[in-house]
Amino acid sequence: MFHVVICIYVSLNSIAMKKFHPLPILAIFFTLLALCACEQNPGGNNNDIGTGLLSIQMDVQQIPSEVAQISGLLSREGFDPIQFDFEITAHSASQLIEAIAIGVWKVKIDAYNKQGEIIYSATKDVLVSANEVTPVHIHLMKTGDVDIIVTWGDDRFEENDIQEDAAAIWEYFFFEDLYVSMADGDWYSIDLSADSVSIICQFLHENGDINVDIVDPHGNVLRSAQSETDNEVFSYTVDELDTYYIHVYSLSITSNRYTLWWDDIISGE
Repeated sequence: MFHVVICIYVSLNSIAMKKFHPLPILAIFFTLLALCACEQNPGGNNNDIGTGLLSIQMDVQQIPSEVAQISGLLSREGFDPIQFDFEITAHSASQLIEAIAIGVWKVKIDAYNKQGEIIYSATKDVLVSANEVTPVHIHLMKTGDVDIIVTWGDDRFEENDIQEDAAAIWEYFFFEDLYVSMADGDWYSIDLSADSVSIICQFLHENGDINVDIVDPHGNVLRSAQSETDNEVFSYTVDELDTYYIHVYSLSITSNRYTLWWDDIISGE
C-alpha cells in the first residue's frame, strides 16, 4: 500500500505581503483527511462476517419420564447468547436457529423436571459454517445415570462406523436424515423379540448406491440387499432371539441420505 503525502509550503514573504485567507488551506486539509479515511477502509465495512444455521434435533422416545422440559443456550465470547426451546412432536423435538455468526459456539442443553429444576445438563462446542445447515443431534442415553450426549456431523448416530460402536435403534420407527458414503458406513444394533425381522432402507439410487446387511452377533453376514434400484427392502428369519446388527454401506464416494426402519414379527404372521 502506497501513501501519498502532499506537503504545502507557504512563503512567509507572501504572507507578509498579502492578506492571509485560511479557508482554502482548511478545505485542502479536510479533503486529505477524507482521502485517508477512504484509503484505510476500502470497500466499506470489513467487520461483516458470514452466517450459518443450526438444526438441533432429539428423539423424544429416548427422553426419561422425569424430564418435563428441555432448553438450550448458544454462547460465544463477544456475541449475545442465543436461548432456544424445542418444538416437540410425537416422535421428535427440533429447533432451527438461523443467522448465526460463523465460528465455534458452545451449545448447552438443560433438562428440567416438573418443578423447573435442572436435573441433567451437558455442553459441547459446535462449529457453524457459512451458508450451511449444521446438524446437531441430542442423545439422552441411559447408562446407569442419564447423560446428555451432544453429537454433530453427518447424522445423529455418528460415530457408528464399526460393529462395536453400533447405535441401538428401536423397532417400528422411521429414522430419517441419515447419511452414508464409501468412507463412512453405518452400524445399528437391534434386539429381536420375534424370529423374523423386516428391514426397509429408503434412498434415491441416483444419488449413490446403498447396500444393507443383516449381521449376527459374531459378525457373520446373514443376508445382503444389493439391488441397483431405489430402496432396499427384505426380511430374514433368525435361528434364535438375540441382538443382531444392520450394516448400511455404500460404494459411492459422495454421501447419500437414507431413512431406516425395522420391525420383528413371529414368522408366519
